[in-house]
Amino acid sequence: MSKPNECPHQTGPDPSVKDGDIVCSCQIPPAPLADRRHPESDPSRRGQKNYAQCQFCFKSKLDGVTLKKCSSCHLDEYCSRECQKNAWPRHKALCKRNTTAQQIGKGIPFSEGMWPFFRKHRPTIANCALAALDLVADRTRYLRFVLVIELYPRPESRRVETSFYVADAKVIPVEELDVEAQGMIKPTLFENEEACSMGTALVLLRGNFAHGDTVSSMTGIAFNIYSLLGLVQRPGPPWKEVLKRMLNEGIVL
Repeated sequence: MSKPNECPHQTGPDPSVKDGDIVCSCQIPPAPLADRRHPESDPSRRGQKNYAQCQFCFKSKLDGVTLKKCSSCHLDEYCSRECQKNAWPRHKALCKRNTTAQQIGKGIPFSEGMWPFFRKHRPTIANCALAALDLVADRTRYLRFVLVIELYPRPESRRVETSFYVADAKVIPVEELDVEAQGMIKPTLFENEEACSMGTALVLLRGNFAHGDTVSSMTGIAFNIYSLLGLVQRPGPPWKEVLKRMLNEGIVL
């Protein structure tokens, strides 16, 4: 009989199963058994600090601001009460959705680790989201498409940055989201444009757990002209290849 946090059939990793065909957490490769950060990780965590931003004015920790989390969802951060108040019309729906997801996740082992994992890898996820949506070619695509990242927990991991495995990532039309999620898009983008950002690329993180349990949370990646110029100036491997390597090997910017 399987334990509550285990797959009911425990087939184990199968090299013949491609990532896009993974349907159960028992099929994912084991986490790197490392007690120290990956040698390619940035010890200064400059990327994390740059993307630790006020979700209204977009000042970051690199600008010297102190950020405080929303007291309800504990996810979005703000540099002042004024910014939090101004962001509320945009944040309200997202806050409700993510708070509900957290309540659902309380009964699912390992689901609480999704957001610490995301915060560790936010710079990589942000860069890959902008590339995946091909905003350099058409910046209005953020109105019509969303990046979905499929995650599976790795309970044996010794570090936050390797605690989940990215099995797949794909761009889908917003019409494939549920009605509540679709309703978040326009107000989110409108408010961000008023705050001198070109828009917000939405990312759906879907955690897949034992016994078919899933937990989904949404986050926004604000971008501006400098974000898009960075993609042009730093050509490299395909975005999905970069995303999976960085997150699955635990490489933190």
